[in-house]
Amino acid sequence: MNRKGITLIALVITVVVLLILAGTAVTIGLNGGDLFKHTNNAVNKWNNGVKREDIAIRELLLYYNKKTASGNVATFSDGASDLAIDNVTIAIEPIQEGAGEPSPENPQSIEGWTEVNIYHSGENRDNYETLNISLPQEAGIVYGGTLDITNGTLTVTGIKYVLNNETQWRMQLRGNGATGVYFYKELRDEPLLCAHSAGQWNNINMVEKYTHGVIENSWSSVGNNAWVYAANDTTTVLRISFSDDMNIDSVEKLNDWIDSQDEVAIYYPIKNSITYNVTPEEIKMLSGTNNLWSDAGDTSVVYKAEESQN
Repeated sequence: MNRKGITLIALVITVVVLLILAGTAVTIGLNGGDLFKHTNNAVNKWNNGVKREDIAIRELLLYYNKKTASGNVATFSDGASDLAIDNVTIAIEPIQEGAGEPSPENPQSIEGWTEVNIYHSGENRDNYETLNISLPQEAGIVYGGTLDITNGTLTVTGIKYVLNNETQWRMQLRGNGATGVYFYKELRDEPLLCAHSAGQWNNINMVEKYTHGVIENSWSSVGNNAWVYAANDTTTVLRISFSDDMNIDSVEKLNDWIDSQDEVAIYYPIKNSITYNVTPEEIKMLSGTNNLWSDAGDTSVVYKAEESQN
């Protein structure tokens, strides 16, 4: 009797195990996969997990082994391959179109950016990948600033101001014995001039680009120039002047000259930068030489370097 009982129990257990196996097979079949496929997926997930863990360990070990590179092309050869570059920042610069020096006879437009391209290559710069970043629409055309693609931050640090005759220009005789006149106006509706205290007037030339003339450095200089001043804590003042041979010696003549040009504009840095959000991006380092550059300006990077084997 005992032997028969044991045999019956073994039979029941066997049937139960077979039913479980059959149910598992049916479930896999109904889910549209086969056993080998599921096995391979499990192996791939495991390997990917191990790879992520290895990368995390390398990042932790190299956390304090950071270096920098910058320039028109940021180049380095000791980066930890497959790890992401810690930070990539682009200096956005305004474009002065045309050749030679700008002048009334050779006006050169000031252009900006609505998107920025970043290029990444190994030792051979002809073989590169391109990362295109569209700048926020609310920023408009960006003429100067920085783009931190790692943290997703656009910082506008300069503006283009287009001269017009919609507001009243004022005229004043030159000082210090110089002949001629200059014209000025308050830019109350524009961002304030960068980093200058109220009342600093003499020898402050903060116009970095000017479409129609070489900028000169003297308060009483005779020539085609544009200056921007910090008049007080709320007002920036623009001053422009012309060489005597242009015969622009009244507000009416100034307005006529402005109307006769396609565009008269200046670019100057502002006191309070304006920040916008962009989608953060990640660039992984290549093995060996890495080159990064942009069409908008200089590139600066912070990266984790491989530990020296010496």
